Amino acid sequence: MDRAAALLICTPEYAGALPGSFKNLLDWTVGGIEIGDKPTAWINVSANATNAANAHALLRLVLNYTGAAIAEEACVHLPVTPTMIDENGIITDLAVREGIAGALAALSQRVLVTG
Repeated sequence: MDRAAALLICTPEYAGALPGSFKNLLDWTVGGIEIGDKPTAWINVSANATNAANAHALLRLVLNYTGAAIAEEACVHLPVTPTMIDENGIITDLAVREGIAGALAALSQRVLVTG
């Protein structure tokens, strides 16, 4: 991870928070160079009523401790339901696909500006 130009995260909410193993992974990066000041963003795909707001807030909190440079313009919530995914696992909903492309473009732009 230390050679990556940026970091894009997509994680589910589990029991109202980040999955424990994923939180543990992030905890190990606090104070290290793995994330440092890399442009970092996340795509939240939860379609539940809370939009995984707790996981989103906790992810922001932990990433601040790692020193990540959060690219707000690339952090998006794009609810994906099973009906938006075909039998091959491909997202078929055009709005979601455009949202993902927009987030990737925004994160890439941040890399170009800071890199």
